[in-house]
Amino acid sequence: MLKKWTAFLVTVVLVAGTIFVSAEDENSTYSALVFIDDPFVSRLMEYEGMTAGQVESFMDDIDDFIASFKENIYESDADTIFITILLQVMQREEHLPVMVAFDAMFPEEIAYMLQYRKVPEVMGNFMDVAMRRKIIIEVGPARTEEPQEPEPTPTTQPEEEKSKYFDDMADYKYAVKAVDAMAQRGMIRGTQERCFSPGANITREEFTKLVVSVLLETNDVYTKEYFKDPSGAWYEPYIAAGEFYGLSFGYYEWPYELEKPITREEMVTVAYRAVRRVGLQLPDIKYPTHFDDMYQIKYYAVEPINELQKANIISGVGNNKFEPAGETNRADAALLLYKLLLLKEN
Repeated sequence: MLKKWTAFLVTVVLVAGTIFVSAEDENSTYSALVFIDDPFVSRLMEYEGMTAGQVESFMDDIDDFIASFKENIYESDADTIFITILLQVMQREEHLPVMVAFDAMFPEEIAYMLQYRKVPEVMGNFMDVAMRRKIIIEVGPARTEEPQEPEPTPTTQPEEEKSKYFDDMADYKYAVKAVDAMAQRGMIRGTQERCFSPGANITREEFTKLVVSVLLETNDVYTKEYFKDPSGAWYEPYIAAGEFYGLSFGYYEWPYELEKPITREEMVTVAYRAVRRVGLQLPDIKYPTHFDDMYQIKYYAVEPINELQKANIISGVGNNKFEPAGETNRADAALLLYKLLLLKEN
């Protein structure tokens, strides 16, 4: 029913678009929704402290994001693309009030959206109006999909390199170059003499240390500010720097749950936030992959996974899966950070 209503409404907007907006973009999505007294905008505005200016700014950024698309959007992809855009824009610092209001006013809709990757009915007008100039309603034969590269399984990559520093990399040849390069720079160490333990889990504090060492820096001021009574533990300056740069804000806080393995979505999020802090420009190399388990990805990790995947910094685990809650091993963490190190150096 929702799909039919969506198709009908999009058709109306395309054919009689002057009701809401002119062909020259004279009116924004926000203006159009206010004009029709849209229920999504109305409920959002009911949240205490929410202002019209905040909602308008948020929707203007949605408009800008969609306008930047180089190609049209097919109706069959509209829900997934719109949800991705919505979550990415909402995570921006300036739109934090909107994200808080959205979370408070639409809990059931959020659960539906994340589980089924479908836009809930209350947001139907929002999607249709925002995407009106890019969406194409499919009729007749289905279009030919853009070919997607198969997601590689890291352990099967044909890399016949032997590590100069570690003797246990035989099953992780894809990461040998990365591990050796970082070991040579003193950024990574083994677990014992000539042993890297590439398949072992990497903990939150260990990955934070690597990210800070590769992209950022420590400072005694950060440590003294974060740890009122420092114990001298090796991880303290790195955790303090990570907190200063906001690498973990929003999904786990101190106590840092030491020795807890970091998940794949946490790893990508921390790395992406470090990329943003240092101002690295990520290349746009690959088409975004719509992983079959995208609905399992936490909201904070949607943009990081999307952006690092397009930049060919990360990939899935095979079979079009990402396994966001899966644990990360030392080899994969080293490979991710080595790619970011190359970007920084170049």
